[in-house]
This record gives sequence, structure tokens and C-alpha cells, in this order.
Amino acid sequence: MESRRRQAIEKDESAQVGIGTMIVFIATVLVAAIAAGVLISTSSDLQERSSRTGQDATEQVSSNLNVESVVGKRDSASGGLDDLEIYVTLAPGAAEVDLSQVKIQVSNSTSLNTYSYSSSATSSTENTASALRDADSSFSASNPVMTAGDLVRIDIALDLSSTEFDPREDVRIVLIPEVGNSVSAGFSTPNSYGTKTVIELI
Repeated sequence: MESRRRQAIEKDESAQVGIGTMIVFIATVLVAAIAAGVLISTSSDLQERSSRTGQDATEQVSSNLNVESVVGKRDSASGGLDDLEIYVTLAPGAAEVDLSQVKIQVSNSTSLNTYSYSSSATSSTENTASALRDADSSFSASNPVMTAGDLVRIDIALDLSSTEFDPREDVRIVLIPEVGNSVSAGFSTPNSYGTKTVIELI
């Protein structure tokens, strides 16, 4: 009886089939784990890239600056506007803006001038800026970076480029920041300046 049982065990080959199935199963699990790791890594990279792309796109299409008002000045009661003061703030939720990288275009029907920031404008293509409201005291002539809540006055001396705006002229101002959409403001000068030397244009 014992010899028959031993013979039956020796001839039992079903275990070999079980080992093969286990090897295939383990290999399948390993392949699935590797594939899952690749998918997780790829999805993480794609999520990071899409987040960065979305942030860049938002910055590109949003306007960072608001033009609050524009004031023109005359040196005397007999001349045209030869100085502009542009009062700007940051748009709600906007990132910091470095005014040293902002280009300003001022044009009328006969001229177009482009200005760049300078701590002390001495040429016909430069403008200056000063903070009227700066709660964190971060704005300076050497570091003209606007933060939330700042109110800054940009000064443009038109007479340095031999430009004056007479009555009944259409003028357009465009602020082109380093990142984001340009901001434009247009106005028409009054029919007469009278004896005023300071004219509120916007």
C-alpha cells in the first residue's frame, strides 16, 4: 500500500504546472507595476507642465497694470502740454511689475514716441517714476518694482523730444509690460486750455 502511494506521488506532475502559472503571474505583476510606475511618473510630469503652462498663459493674457488717471502740464499759459503724468496701479491679483521693463508709447496724429524707464530721465526717450503710495516701502528709483496696493506716478517730459499737445488733439498712451497684455488709454485734449497749466485728461 505504501509503495503504491509513493509511486502515485512520484508520478504526480501537477505541481510543475502550478509553478509555471506562478512564474507567469509574478511576471505579469512585475510588468504591471513597471507600467503603473511609468504612467504615474508621466502623469505627474504632464500635470506639472500643464500647471506651468496654465500659469504662463494666464500671465500672458491678463493685464497687470491699470491706468487710473492722466494729467497734462504746461510750462506757461501760452503753450501746449509738454509734460504728462500717468498714475498707475496693479490690477487685482496681478503679479509684481518691474517698471524698468515697461515700454510706454505716446502718440498723436503726427508722432509716435517710445519711452523707457530711467532713474533720472535726461534723454527724449526716457521716463521717470515715483511712488505716491507704497505701504511696504519696496519701490525705489533704483528698484522700480510695483507690488499690490502701490500707486505710482510715471512722468514723461514731452518737451525733451520737442513734442507738445495742442487743444483738440487725439492722444493715445500704451503701456507694454514685460509679461501680460499691453494697457492703453486714449483721450482728447480740451478745446481750449485757457489759463490752466494743469489739465486733467483722464
